[in-house]
Amino acid sequence: MANARLGARYAKSLFGLAQELGKIEEINKDMTFINDTFKSNRELVSLIDSPVIPVAKKEKIFNYLFQDIVQSATMKFYEIIFKKGRAIYADDISAAFVAIYQKHRHIEKARLTTATPVSDVFKAKIISYLEKKCPGQTIDLLHNIDPSLIGGFIINFTGLQMDKSVASELKLIEKQFSKNLYMSDY
Repeated sequence: MANARLGARYAKSLFGLAQELGKIEEINKDMTFINDTFKSNRELVSLIDSPVIPVAKKEKIFNYLFQDIVQSATMKFYEIIFKKGRAIYADDISAAFVAIYQKHRHIEKARLTTATPVSDVFKAKIISYLEKKCPGQTIDLLHNIDPSLIGGFIINFTGLQMDKSVASELKLIEKQFSKNLYMSDY
């Protein structure tokens, strides 16, 4: 990410355009797809950021990848970005647009980490619990699996963490045993 602040300015402009056109949902879908593509393919980001590759070639590659998938308004916006020599901000713009959209729709991301896969019913209960803690917010739950937790779960939400994992409980017990003042000779 070359410059998140500048990317946010362009994203805000695109969001305003999306509102004017009445295509917020469609353009958000496009920008989410573009953002996910950038996140999963760092080589593409390196190619777009490269000063050695001509802008026309970068634009041609971008068009080849996204032209048949995204809205014409999104493509025209990126066409302007490339023409103005701002291609290095393409990934920042898509990430910032997704963040602006989520803020606009009151969507909060939460991360659930468990030792094993969990049912959709359990995920729904977690979402319901978090929505009660933050009324008016919609929860977007991301699920990760980390076998090192042994059991239980960890929830990361709005900068806070709830750790109910077996691994953390075992660490607490180990810490208590290491501070046992009554049996210091052993």
